[in-house]
Amino acid sequence: MEIDRRHFETIDSTIAWVKRNCQTLDPCKLTLVTAEEQTDGKGRYDRPWHSPPGQNIYATFCSFIDSSQIKSICNVTQVLAISIAKTLESFGLTPELKWPNDILLSRKKVGGILASTHKANDKYCLMTSYGLNVNMPLNLLLKINQPATSLCVEAKHQFDLEQVIQDILKEYAKNMDLFFACGFTSFLACFKKYHLPFKQVRFSEGNRVWEGTIHAINPDGSLSIILSSGELKTFYSGEII
Repeated sequence: MEIDRRHFETIDSTIAWVKRNCQTLDPCKLTLVTAEEQTDGKGRYDRPWHSPPGQNIYATFCSFIDSSQIKSICNVTQVLAISIAKTLESFGLTPELKWPNDILLSRKKVGGILASTHKANDKYCLMTSYGLNVNMPLNLLLKINQPATSLCVEAKHQFDLEQVIQDILKEYAKNMDLFFACGFTSFLACFKKYHLPFKQVRFSEGNRVWEGTIHAINPDGSLSIILSSGELKTFYSGEII
């Protein structure tokens, strides 16, 4: 797959740039937009994503799909999560995933993923973004309002940001080709391998919270939980808290 790379020193957010400019991007290429710094980075549910300059990766992939593929958005974020986990593993780290697509090291969040679509001519622009704490020092990580870490804190050395970006890009492009050819079932075993081993969970979807036991991560990437009431409920969005 041919790659179109765009890089900025400072930007509001990489995904916002793609939304504004997707009509001008080549639908036959995988576009990767990165930035040294984001002034308005967002995580899930519009939570602020701390984006200090020159320390971390802020990136959005853009590809073009037709309407029949929109339902696969959740799986695409899971494929990206697997791609990042495999890359971190190649650095000698021990990554874990928390459904649907959070990336953790030492049970602390090191990366997050978002996906959305935007109509672009006769296709849909699929935007898959990730933020990855790479060289962020401990004193800044402690200011984040949840347990967080970075590659350098875990590995005890600095990383070359561009090399990490290129390694993730190579893994993701390869995996996306496989995903669109064979579907998510090709990645299910790998996702389960990386997933946190806990069973009892509290689960949030919108304004509701459930408690129960993880029953299965299903072939379509959804999560089934046996609630405390005994009901088996399957979730396609939400988060383990």
